[in-house]
Amino acid sequence: DLPNLEDEAFLFDAKGDGRQAAENNMLRHLRELDLAECPDITNRSISAVFAKAKHLKRLDLGSCALLDDVAAAAALGSTPDGKTDIEKLDVSYVTQLSDVGVVQFIQATPKLQSLSLAGIPQVTDEVIEQLSRLCPSLQRLDLTRCRRVTNAGLCSLADYLWMEELSLSFCTKVDDRGVEVLSNEFIGMTQLDLSH
Repeated sequence: DLPNLEDEAFLFDAKGDGRQAAENNMLRHLRELDLAECPDITNRSISAVFAKAKHLKRLDLGSCALLDDVAAAAALGSTPDGKTDIEKLDVSYVTQLSDVGVVQFIQATPKLQSLSLAGIPQVTDEVIEQLSRLCPSLQRLDLTRCRRVTNAGLCSLADYLWMEELSLSFCTKVDDRGVEVLSNEFIGMTQLDLSH
């Protein structure tokens, strides 16, 4: 863990150093990046990462409190078709993300298999419907403390996805009907958290 990591670690001054090869190849082979709980990481550094790291598979931005929709837009604009190779994404407790920002991340990551949206208050049933339609490979989803998610969001998941792991801890608008949908539709579920 590098809690004091700042933006400058991801930015390169080509004029000051002059190594064009370093500029061209920086982060080119990066597949996994864990920046969880780095309080000084901003949209600027995430934009720089997406501009260079075109083959990321796993990205953890959990609890990066300074990030917002600009980071999501950087993900969406990082490739000509707006799609990344990211399979595992954690944006839990990035509380400045709006529902639009969350959808932008979803649009940029159609190969997602695992996603954590825990603690993002702007996650709604509409966001879950977009996720369900745009990320057909999703198998693991953490919606802990997404208090605007209701039974309707679970129905969207059931309509489009095969879920193996789902956390709905502290999703207070999910009731017996939602649990019934889960029990009838997700026969391959291996882990379910409904705790409060």
